[in-house]
Amino acid sequence: MNIKTYAVSINGGPNGHAPDIVGVRAQIFLFPDSGTESKTISFFEPPHVLPEEAENSHMILPMSCYSAVMDLLRNEQPIKLIWLELEGWSLLTDYEGIGEGETKNNGGA
Repeated sequence: MNIKTYAVSINGGPNGHAPDIVGVRAQIFLFPDSGTESKTISFFEPPHVLPEEAENSHMILPMSCYSAVMDLLRNEQPIKLIWLELEGWSLLTDYEGIGEGETKNNGGA
């Protein structure tokens, strides 16, 4: 699934929350660039045990991965979310050249 847009939910309370999963501290909702349905990345904080992933479920990550995922979504494109039978969900970017870095506008300098 190619990701076009996203939305973020930070869940408060002592244990975090989500409608269908107890212990979720944050969620990122990923929306595709075509007619496929959206997917969700759910982030858990210890001591909550991470549930098993399934192809029809959320991508499950510890809260410690939240900043890295947000960095990818803010700075890279295109980004894909794919299901790998043996590994589970993966968030991928395209190949990028070494040293490519970010282009900055120097005001014509």
